[in-house]
Amino acid sequence: MKKHYMNILKQIKKIYAKFYYIFTPEQRKGCVILFVLLSIGSFLEMMGVTVVVPLVQVILTPDLLLENEAYAGAWKRFHINSASGLVILVSAGIIIVYLAKNLYMGFLSYYKNRFYRKVEKEISMRLMNSYLGRQYTFHINTNTATLLRSIVYDITGVSATLTSIFTIMMECMSAFLIIIVLFVTDYVMALTMAVSAVVALLVTILGFRKTMRREGQNALKYGQLCLKAVNEAFNGIKDVMVTKRQPYFAGQFNHAVREKNKANAAKNFAAETPAYVIEGTCVSAVVLMLCIQSLMGQNGTEFVSHAAAFAIAAFRILPSVGKITNHFNTIVYYQAMVDDVYRNIHEVEEYARTGESLKRQEKKDSVAGMKFQREITLENVSWQYPDAERAVISQLDMSIHKGSAVGFIGESGAGKTTLADMILGLLPAQTGAIKMDGVDIKELPETWSRTVGYVPQTVYLTDDSIRNNVAFGISQELIEDDKVWKALEQAQLKDYVQSLPGGIDTIVGEKGIKFSGGQRQRVAIARALYYDPDILVLDEATSALDNQTESAVMEAIESLQGLKTLIIVAHRMTTIQSCDQVYKIAGGKAILQEGIGRKAQE
Repeated sequence: MKKHYMNILKQIKKIYAKFYYIFTPEQRKGCVILFVLLSIGSFLEMMGVTVVVPLVQVILTPDLLLENEAYAGAWKRFHINSASGLVILVSAGIIIVYLAKNLYMGFLSYYKNRFYRKVEKEISMRLMNSYLGRQYTFHINTNTATLLRSIVYDITGVSATLTSIFTIMMECMSAFLIIIVLFVTDYVMALTMAVSAVVALLVTILGFRKTMRREGQNALKYGQLCLKAVNEAFNGIKDVMVTKRQPYFAGQFNHAVREKNKANAAKNFAAETPAYVIEGTCVSAVVLMLCIQSLMGQNGTEFVSHAAAFAIAAFRILPSVGKITNHFNTIVYYQAMVDDVYRNIHEVEEYARTGESLKRQEKKDSVAGMKFQREITLENVSWQYPDAERAVISQLDMSIHKGSAVGFIGESGAGKTTLADMILGLLPAQTGAIKMDGVDIKELPETWSRTVGYVPQTVYLTDDSIRNNVAFGISQELIEDDKVWKALEQAQLKDYVQSLPGGIDTIVGEKGIKFSGGQRQRVAIARALYYDPDILVLDEATSALDNQTESAVMEAIESLQGLKTLIIVAHRMTTIQSCDQVYKIAGGKAILQEGIGRKAQE
């Protein structure tokens, strides 16, 4: 038993250390304030029990109280000289105490829940900002379901654990104060109730501790698998339907939900069962002691008074002990989620410490007011992915002049997209530098983000209007319709959008499902052009289109030649035939291809 007791203390210490680390100084202050408010609530709960005893005494022996010299001054002040007056006074006092107590407890409930939700939101935002501020490689290697679970569901576990910790504190304080009052009334009965409650508490906690830890880990694991199954099924719904793979994905989801529900069922069982054990143990012990005292011939009036006090106390303490057990099991159950949030917050601090956080990405330009005038130069740049055997881009040199169109070709995996991502600033050069007019783009984060636009192979469109998809990530009131229409015109989509009944307010559907592949690509081009960037990077933007559609989209792209600096990554030679220069990416280098491109045709 001693070993189990020490394990419980160690676990409590670890949880305290993790929450101390997770919380900001302001949140820690909020916890201290909440603890003080809970202490006041516990005192009022104790008062709610103790004020009942005088009422019982007044009803049974009013004359003895009226004749008691200790209370003579009080009776005189309130003009009490009869038993009925005494009953009215004591009853009024009890009513006032209970009204005040319950008003305060209502306020405390409001304050607690507001504090819990505030903490939950703030931690969620810390994680959200951290994930948004991570390097692109982090997102390449992390499943979306993991991020979603961490930001949404793990935070719920932290909030539930925090709620349980403060509930346990308040219930322990309330039960302790009530037991102290009962010791004054009848120490034998109070000791019996205290010992039986502690024994029942330890038995139920120790009995469910391992199960709760295991099921909490299962809930974390299978909760993520549920999200993963849903994401995979509906992100690829077309393929799922064509290949008739619905049973497979439904089976994956069914298995994850079944195991997750098993974990939740175990949690609910552990929450409900201890109350029955504790109630049976404590009530049996108290009734036995009352029976013994009655048989021993205790004074009838005193016995009834004590019995009433213990009945009221039991009515309050037993639910408290049940809540303590329930919430302790909740803490153990959600321990895996708390550990996960602790680990993520620790990573947030590490990213902040090493300067790779969102704050660094949002730093100001070291050179103010700079604009793209001459060329982009790549000087001895390299990039090697983690765990890769060799660098995919190795000591590469290249110059791209303003207004030119440059094509990148090469085999799959040669590094074309990696090089494009480096130019975009998504993958910072591990050696050398990428410069705009002689200045490293790392020193121009704001200018570079406005200078470069991006059109991907797989277009991400939100289930929103054309306007909001072109002006992506901008609040509705800040969107400039003139710029939207100009971008659509440059993408050669203006006439089509004008023909739609809803115009730019037309909803494109989830992932743009209501639009054709070519139309989606043109929306992506318009999105890239909304801020009128000087440079446009197109990463295999037409590779998924048929020849006719590709020709139409390329016509829109070629219309920008001379107006924009174009960097085009492609597999098909037809895509880059109008480029001024074409480079083959191979062996980590960029090899200029003679006889390919517009100049060769001329």
